[in-house]
Amino acid sequence: MAFKTICVDHIGIACADLDAAAKIYTEVLGLEITNREEVKEQGVATVFIPCGETLLELLVDITENNDGPIGKYIAKNGPGIQHIALRVDDIKAAIADAEKAMGESGRILVRESGTEPLVRVMIEGKNKDDV
Repeated sequence: MAFKTICVDHIGIACADLDAAAKIYTEVLGLEITNREEVKEQGVATVFIPCGETLLELLVDITENNDGPIGKYIAKNGPGIQHIALRVDDIKAAIADAEKAMGESGRILVRESGTEPLVRVMIEGKNKDDV
């Protein structure tokens, strides 16, 4: 392995109702929302809640027919953890190692977008064992 995993950066949680979900974290658990944003091109609204060194990212579909990525995820799997993002020290090495390990059993999507200047990589396996 040519890279080091530093920490869990954030956990993405798909929600049917963003405000109701946020209340659990703020009113019940005493955490604070630090940022809200809409990413219309991805059809999602998010709320960021720090929990220690990890961010909880609550996600809700904002498309007209709930057919954005989060809406589709909820329709298939129900609300819950949609992704876990890890911070690494060398993103290029991490992508290369993931491509080598996944082979034909999955896909890797690389996107330089969002509100932060970083590269986001989504690794999707074709079966539940490719988590």
